[in-house]
Amino acid sequence: MRGLLVFLVLLPVLDLALLGHWLGFWNTVLLVMGTAALGFSLIRYQGLVALKASQEKLRAGIMPVTEMTTGLFLAFAGVLFIHPGFVTDILGLLFLVPGVRLALAAWLIAKIGRTGAAGSARSAGAEDVIEGEFEEMPKRDAAHIAQEKK
Repeated sequence: MRGLLVFLVLLPVLDLALLGHWLGFWNTVLLVMGTAALGFSLIRYQGLVALKASQEKLRAGIMPVTEMTTGLFLAFAGVLFIHPGFVTDILGLLFLVPGVRLALAAWLIAKIGRTGAAGSARSAGAEDVIEGEFEEMPKRDAAHIAQEKK
């Protein structure tokens, strides 16, 4: 939790102060605004491309997993661009690189697959065994089922 506090509060203050000292106040402000504008335009373009691709996959009856993770990472990149600071802007730009997004998506899917969708990591042990009895029923066709209903 402390790492998140440092990342979200202290690091942006430090990097803006250092950059402001090196480049000057107005140059730093222009650079912050420029990276935000560039980031948002890239997010908009890539988001529309991902939306169109996901709609095409849905029409074809295919689950658009890659496009959904792309949308998730684009939304996270947008949050990083809104937050002031150059470290967050650089991370936001990294989320806009398709190769980085695919690597992170593969890691995320593997992690979800390992822990389960609910997030609880359970190992298959003796407590997962369900004992019971079963009886094999003969197969019936539609004619037999119709006669039984009469």
